[in-house]
Amino acid sequence: MTRSPGRTVQVEALRLAAAAADASLEVAADARHRLLDALQELASAGEIVLPVERGTGWDRTRRPALPIWVRKAPARPSPPAARREPVRPPELRAVDALFRAHPPGEAQRALVDAVHVFLRDGRGPFHSARRSGAAPVPVEERPAVPFAERSLELTGDEKYLDQAQTTRLFTDGILTPELLRAYTVSSPLGTESLGPGPVTLLVENVATFHSLVRRLRAAPGPVGSVVLGGGSRLAGVLRSLADRPERPLELRYFGDLDPPGVRFPGRSDTAGLGLPPLLPAVALYTLLVDAGTPRPDRKRSARAGAAPLDWLPAAIRSRTAELFASGERLAQEWVGYEQLVAQDPGMLSR
Repeated sequence: MTRSPGRTVQVEALRLAAAAADASLEVAADARHRLLDALQELASAGEIVLPVERGTGWDRTRRPALPIWVRKAPARPSPPAARREPVRPPELRAVDALFRAHPPGEAQRALVDAVHVFLRDGRGPFHSARRSGAAPVPVEERPAVPFAERSLELTGDEKYLDQAQTTRLFTDGILTPELLRAYTVSSPLGTESLGPGPVTLLVENVATFHSLVRRLRAAPGPVGSVVLGGGSRLAGVLRSLADRPERPLELRYFGDLDPPGVRFPGRSDTAGLGLPPLLPAVALYTLLVDAGTPRPDRKRSARAGAAPLDWLPAAIRSRTAELFASGERLAQEWVGYEQLVAQDPGMLSR
């Protein structure tokens, strides 16, 4: 057995220390027996390690044989602390039984913790109001919004709640749309006409499409129609608009702030289709940068190609460049219905 400096102790040193404390051990006939018993007791308790019994680490010149040295036992790791589950609100009490029967992954546990915060404070962990230290609000006062918007507020990922709906948290009826104050939206079949305004507003994602239509329906201002069709669908949508008898007078676009979200509109050739230039919706992009929480761009390695930042509003170009350089993105769903309600609808298309 290899000796490690600082961990091996000579038994003779132990014997001398014991004799200094009890002088009778120097002359007692059973002194070696008493010392051996003490060492064996410490070994049984896991405090020390004795030499191999038939090895050379024993003094056999007298009986009983005594170890020449002992080694301090390595520190035993402390058992992991048991997780103390928080006291759940009544709406989440069934979670503890579910987790005992079906131990969750960290993501599911984090989701439940986030919903707990949402029910307690009226705002999820990623709500922008938390950055300003705003006081809690009753959760009942929060309007229902598309799942993607609530998902961002709870988890920082606009797609997570959609993916989680196949888990037992949802299938067992613990997390429900009513509890989360969220609803499912579907892709529209075509353009949503709002009024005679000259602006056709193109929107990349379906949740933001529905929230903008909901906000602008009563007071559309210059927005005449809202069209779903961003990202890789944008070219086809623009061709469809060009084929209409009445072509748009003005085109505005709002999408994610990530390289593809800027590249598709920034490189679109509307002039070749006989359409007006596709311009950024300045107010919406500015609101996104102000209200959104940057999150890691998990698809960064697959987003090859430079984004034409000069297409974006000048006021947010440098911040967007920093965002992309740090490998982060802003999902457009950060500009949710509640943020839109607080804005002048007449300015949302500018």
